[in-house]
This record gives sequence, C-alpha cells and structure tokens, in this order.
Amino acid sequence: MDTEPTSLSELVFIAMRRHETTAMTRLAEVAQKSGYRITHTMLSQVRLRRYNHRLKEPAVRALAFLSDVPVSKVNELAERGPVLGTFSRQMPDEIDILRGPARDAMVRLGRVLVDMEREIQRLQSESDESGTSDMPESELPFSIPEPNSDEDEGS
Repeated sequence: MDTEPTSLSELVFIAMRRHETTAMTRLAEVAQKSGYRITHTMLSQVRLRRYNHRLKEPAVRALAFLSDVPVSKVNELAERGPVLGTFSRQMPDEIDILRGPARDAMVRLGRVLVDMEREIQRLQSESDESGTSDMPESELPFSIPEPNSDEDEGS
C-alpha cells in the first residue's frame, strides 16, 4: 500500500483492488466465506460515503480483512464518525420540490444547526486549549442524542 488510507471509503477501494472486483456482492461473499459478517449493501454505502452509522465490530473486522489493513486502523477511521459525503447528497432527490414556507424552514433549520455545531466546536476547542474537561451535557442549551441509539431499546 503506497499511502495510508484516510477514510473507510478508501478501504473499500483498496479491498476492490486487492480482490480484483468492483462488485460489492463479490467482496461480501469473500468476507462471509472467511467467517466475517458484512453485507454488499453496507460495503456499497461505505464506498459511496452514504453509510450514516458507526461501523460495528463485525463490520470493522470484515473491512480490515478485505482491505488487509490492521483492525486498529479501521477502528481509528471508524471513530471519526459516520461515513458521510456532502450533506446535499444525503437529501432526498425530490428536495427541490419544496417551495415557500417549507423551503424557508429547511434553510433556517440548516443554518441553526450549523450555528449550533460551530458553537459546540468552539467550546470544545476552548476546553481543549485550557485543559478543562468537556462541558457537562446538562449545561448545554440543547440535548444531544446518542449515536446509533436503538429506539426500541427501552421497551
């Protein structure tokens, strides 16, 4: 490998070269025949940067096997968060049909969320620079949902 991969998507492309296939179904079969659990759908979504969840351990191990990269490196890349492309690519294709108040609401909501994210990043940066711990979630002016929380976990 000439350069170190910087994304999970790159790992899928490495796996494609290593196994000489562009078919995600074939990659999934290779992993499954070797005892790893991953689906062609997940591989495709990761490759296209459309997989919106953190990879679970079985998928991390499968991707490490397929790309011949240490599990620790795959975990490092997975820790960066969901594999996302540009936000606009995640919006429904029909988003442009919105008009008037609905379109304005989407734009305003997007701006509010971006402002909140910038403020969180600023506060985290200040906290990191000053050596203080992260702000307790109870002091934030909004709640932060847990990533990948299963909705029916509590039922």
